[in-house]
Amino acid sequence: MRLHQLILFLLLLFVAKAKGSLLPFDPPRGILAELLSDRFPDPFHVLEQIPFGVEEDEQSMVMPAARVDWKETPEGHEIMVGVPGLKREEIKIKVEENRVLRVSGERKREEEKKGDHWHRVERS
Repeated sequence: MRLHQLILFLLLLFVAKAKGSLLPFDPPRGILAELLSDRFPDPFHVLEQIPFGVEEDEQSMVMPAARVDWKETPEGHEIMVGVPGLKREEIKIKVEENRVLRVSGERKREEEKKGDHWHRVERS
């Protein structure tokens, strides 16, 4: 069996396992799935990856993306973003260039330790 036939056969096995449906919480396992994951990324985890437009060498400068659930309804799209520690009023939502949804916010925590009068402010 040639390599391309083997790959096609294995891909068909993955599709047959899903029985014609997409299963976001049943990722394929094993070394073969690991090898194919670079070539065929999981569409259910795209929004959890590095933000679009960011080069791979800039990964260390980017904070992890928030968890996102996206549901299409007859009325429109519902997007639920997990941003722990922020209130609804502290979140900014913008649509840029009619195609990019930007969700941002700043969490600030101040902490005072007794004794030497050190102050700690954490932002993210």
